[in-house]
Amino acid sequence: MIADRYADAIFQAALPQGADTLQTIDGNLADVAAMFKDNADLARLWKHPVVKRADKQALVRQLFGGKIHPLALNLLLLLVDKKRGVIFGQVQQAFRTRYNALRQRATIKVTSALPLDAAQVESLRHEFATKLSKEVQVDTAVDPALIGGVVVQIEDQVIDGSIRGRLEALRMSLN
Repeated sequence: MIADRYADAIFQAALPQGADTLQTIDGNLADVAAMFKDNADLARLWKHPVVKRADKQALVRQLFGGKIHPLALNLLLLLVDKKRGVIFGQVQQAFRTRYNALRQRATIKVTSALPLDAAQVESLRHEFATKLSKEVQVDTAVDPALIGGVVVQIEDQVIDGSIRGRLEALRMSLN
């Protein structure tokens, strides 16, 4: 995947600069991703193929120049230059995956039919931290279509413990 190449390049450039630089870049990329998520107009402008490269680069410098690490800024400018702005979210996630692997940390996404309380989230965090032998961060989401149970995603692995998943498996076995 092309996003992995960009993530690997910035990761390898930041690695010799130490843990603080890696943490800063991880935070910068997450902040930029959040900015795109929160501002639909900015996201459309960033991804729109008709907007000139020079205009996008000027916007990137105006919004982020001096506010984010130079390596993160250069990544954004490179993505604009190569007309690959649409893969920024994938690059950010791939960088985070590398950073988490270095820190022996994992992020799991837990989707449930109803919101989980703090005790349930902590129980899941502890259980997966023990199983993975890593520090675990839990991101939660709610999807009422699951009917009940949870779906847990750990990187590329999905554990479907939802009622919807069980019903689907039953339907497939009956066909």
